Amino acid sequence: LIPLNYNQAEASTLTPVDLKTPSLGISFISPSLSFDFPITANLFTGISSSLPIYYPFEFFGTIRYELHFVYQLIKEKDSNLSFGAIAGVWGDHNFTQSKFSKTLISLQLGFGVSYKFTEQLNGRINFVAALPASQYGILAPSAGFELVYCPTSNLELSAGINGQGDLLGARWKF
Repeated sequence: LIPLNYNQAEASTLTPVDLKTPSLGISFISPSLSFDFPITANLFTGISSSLPIYYPFEFFGTIRYELHFVYQLIKEKDSNLSFGAIAGVWGDHNFTQSKFSKTLISLQLGFGVSYKFTEQLNGRINFVAALPASQYGILAPSAGFELVYCPTSNLELSAGINGQGDLLGARWKF
């Protein structure tokens, strides 16, 4: 069934390149929280934080945080494609055991592509590198891919993976 009042899927846990309104995201596997909001029609920013699940157990207590800016180069106005440049900073810190702190601050730089399959189904992939690369590789928190379903005008559900360790997520638009 397709709801009568639906909206296009934008993004859930992954850094969006097709944001239209402020939104709050949460993930259910690797606990994380994100907030994104537009600054201008083509420029928006956001922050997120998580407790990554892929760290070894002795690193329990490590938090990952990031701040990103997205400049939308192609909007999906006439096509189903959105494309944007992504830049920002990120870091890891262990607040319980300082000897396990990873990267206090690092850069992230790349691009994201979003494709609207239907009004309610959207796919996204972000190629974002950590500069310099962390001990877990070159992928930054804004990197990853997801499939997003939008059951209502202000709720999005996603499945995918990103640099925060998120697998399943939700985003509320306001």
